[in-house]
Amino acid sequence: MSSIKSCTAVLLVVFMIFLVGCATSGGQDVEKFNIKEEVTVGKSVWRVLKVEKEKKIGNRGAGLKAEGAFIIIEVEVKNLSSDEFMITGIETEIIDDKNKSYSFDVKNCNMYLKELNREGLTNQSVGPDKTGTGWIVYDINQDAEGLSLRVRDLDIRSDKKSLIDLNL
Repeated sequence: MSSIKSCTAVLLVVFMIFLVGCATSGGQDVEKFNIKEEVTVGKSVWRVLKVEKEKKIGNRGAGLKAEGAFIIIEVEVKNLSSDEFMITGIETEIIDDKNKSYSFDVKNCNMYLKELNREGLTNQSVGPDKTGTGWIVYDINQDAEGLSLRVRDLDIRSDKKSLIDLNL
């Protein structure tokens, strides 16, 4: 009977170790960085240069109004690999303190940025040892807090990612 209890105790400990391992691995963001810090993610180096929060963009008429709030981010990304990559927008997303994610507003970004006379980050081809710089726009919930930009390696075969605190 004591061997059954010992076996049960060992299985329980192994199971708990397994659960802890699952909770702390599997693509979790490991470290959060700050604005203007270089963040190496796989074969990419990301840096957020500037962050703005606006309710509308532009001056024509009423301007372009956000459903919530626009988060406008100037970013640079350096390609450390020997391959050329096209920046598509899937490499970034905003995460709030409730773990809600906001995707890059591909459809409207160019229109927003044209109003601001700024160049977008997407659709840039970044060659080996080259850096792409541009702006990305998100429309997020007005009450979202604790915002971070999740950045991924430019190489789509990689699952490496990291967080940059946007101080919003």
